[in-house]
Amino acid sequence: SIFMEQFEIIPCNILDSYLNTNINTIKNNLWEMIKEITFNFNVGVMEKYIEIAKELLYDSYSKVNLYIVHCLDFLAKIAQFESDFHFADKQFLQVLIRLIIQFPNCSFLINEIFYLIKCLIDNNKTVESVLTNMVPFFCHISTMPEITSASSNCHKILNYITNIMQSNTSIKEILS
Repeated sequence: SIFMEQFEIIPCNILDSYLNTNINTIKNNLWEMIKEITFNFNVGVMEKYIEIAKELLYDSYSKVNLYIVHCLDFLAKIAQFESDFHFADKQFLQVLIRLIIQFPNCSFLINEIFYLIKCLIDNNKTVESVLTNMVPFFCHISTMPEITSASSNCHKILNYITNIMQSNTSIKEILS
């Protein structure tokens, strides 16, 4: 579209001017816009938002705000493009684990976290880090007696990993 062609050329100054706001409504709309305008062809322009999204996720929260979910969706889009931006380090994965533990029944957050995890598993550059650091956690949560959105999604992602292991020998090697 014309908007996307112009966005690729015009700096993101308008978005940048609102990044440090403390008004959740603005943050919600800003991060929804950032995730919606992220495409394979402009991932280089969007690179600067990766660290900002990660920093937002690293903060402590007593409740889930929508912008957190949009940040996760933005990072999932980046992971789908198999770009050179490797953000699935151990610290980042620990943040995802913290959010899962802290909000196990917040289904819209949990679903987005597991969507991101699935995208990271499907990305050749991040699969090893995710499997190595998260499969033990998935196994632990999936065997908990209380049924939560988190435990259900752990079952689902373990089934996904099991299914792709049959056709992907590198995943078998990582997990063995």
